[in-house]
Amino acid sequence: MRKKVLYVFFIVLVVFALICEVFFRDDRESNPDKSSDKGEEASETKKSDICEDSNLIKDKEIVIEDKNKRVVYLTFDDGPSKNTYKVLEILDKYDIKATFFVIGANITPEYEVLLKDMEQRGHIIGIHTFSHKYNYIYSDVNSYIEDFNKAYFQLERIMETPPAIYRFPGGSCNCYVGGLKKEIIERLKTRGFSYFDWTISGEDSVGKPTVEGIIKNVLNDIGDFDNPIVLLHDSSINENTVDALESIILGIKERGYEFGVLDGK
Repeated sequence: MRKKVLYVFFIVLVVFALICEVFFRDDRESNPDKSSDKGEEASETKKSDICEDSNLIKDKEIVIEDKNKRVVYLTFDDGPSKNTYKVLEILDKYDIKATFFVIGANITPEYEVLLKDMEQRGHIIGIHTFSHKYNYIYSDVNSYIEDFNKAYFQLERIMETPPAIYRFPGGSCNCYVGGLKKEIIERLKTRGFSYFDWTISGEDSVGKPTVEGIIKNVLNDIGDFDNPIVLLHDSSINENTVDALESIILGIKERGYEFGVLDGK
């Protein structure tokens, strides 16, 4: 009798553990924003949340005046943060300009000064929404536009030339935007905004990326494109991206590419 009671108790514990795992897993997957309580540590959604073809979408073709040139566009999402300073030092070392899609909630007075300096140095600043909160911005079109506007008016006040480009958190083809995508794009297009996704991702904000892994993710596929857009991150949790950046730049140069910025024109 005692063995039967213990056996039943064990089965109940196992079932309870399984139920908890399913509940918390579903909660984590439906709320990617819970990965961080700090705005500046917000990062891209999980790889499984991004549609397979999202890396291949952008709303307008990159125009290269000299067709013989192969140009790489380095882009950094989720800043500004302490790591943005380190990224800029490396870019300066090689005289490279890049495109930064920033989160409005991260922009403290200190980073306002930094963004002004970045603009003066020739880097391009784009909008990555204000909150980066998937459940809010993708709840309906008006929520996305409201959040976008909050970031835009913030940057308009800071910058000499207001931003004209943006990037959807998670890319334009993610598992949250759904049927909202077309209307968001059309409404922002009428105001002169262009969006850009990417063709190559360093996967530096998915799981636990290593420096070597980030370098490999970029350089292994870079040769497949004449004008690749590379997705990296400069949030406060992306130290490995900083450590990988110089090797990425050298590897790109060895393959005969030049560097450019996305300006939406």
